[in-house]
Amino acid sequence: MLQLKNVFRRFGGVVALNDVSFSMHHGELVGLIGPNGSGKSTLVNVVSGMIRATSGRVFFRDVDITAVRTTRIVDLGISRNFQSPRLYWELSLRRNMEIAELEFVGRSELMRRFIAQHLPQVESQLDQSAQTLSLFEQKTFEIALRLASRPMLILLDEPAAGLSPSEQDELVEILKVLNSSGCALLVIEHSMSVIFQLCKRVLVLRGGVLIGDDAPAALVKNELVIEAYLGPGVAQLLQ
Repeated sequence: MLQLKNVFRRFGGVVALNDVSFSMHHGELVGLIGPNGSGKSTLVNVVSGMIRATSGRVFFRDVDITAVRTTRIVDLGISRNFQSPRLYWELSLRRNMEIAELEFVGRSELMRRFIAQHLPQVESQLDQSAQTLSLFEQKTFEIALRLASRPMLILLDEPAAGLSPSEQDELVEILKVLNSSGCALLVIEHSMSVIFQLCKRVLVLRGGVLIGDDAPAALVKNELVIEAYLGPGVAQLLQ
């Protein structure tokens, strides 16, 4: 479904992505980890069309999207969130939903059904302003809004950041439900507990280079990945 071939992204003399190649299949749930500055957000920005690769190609459903505008990429079936939720804070949740639907008439029933079935705390507050939501509610509501375009792939940038351990566990279950609906997920996350609960496959970036692409059980035995990011003792999270 998604394929990156020899992707480079340079910012002046800085190589943020260095010859990155990988692919994702329909419905797959993949983690993306690495130290700060390793290129994770740059990779998501390249896939979503916010920035263009300096060289290399990006394909989605056999369409070359390397130089395609973000609006076209969304229409093809890719959506994303950001590290900090982006909502219309002074407007009601209901109005936020209506705005999310504007460009996708007839496609947003999944968003409304998902909120009604899996976000009861949000469903009960639809006439309140977005600024009254807790951080957990903000994050899950924003993810639900992405469903208005009925995407086939959602790019999630640190969805668990700032959440308590119990909220992280709840988020994991919500994302599993979302994935079970047929939506593929590529998840940037620093919480290894979240990654290991959620993902059967994890990509590891260091200095813009893809140094790992494997199941969690294999990565915790990969000395290069342990040295670059995971650190000793991380295998205990899989027990």
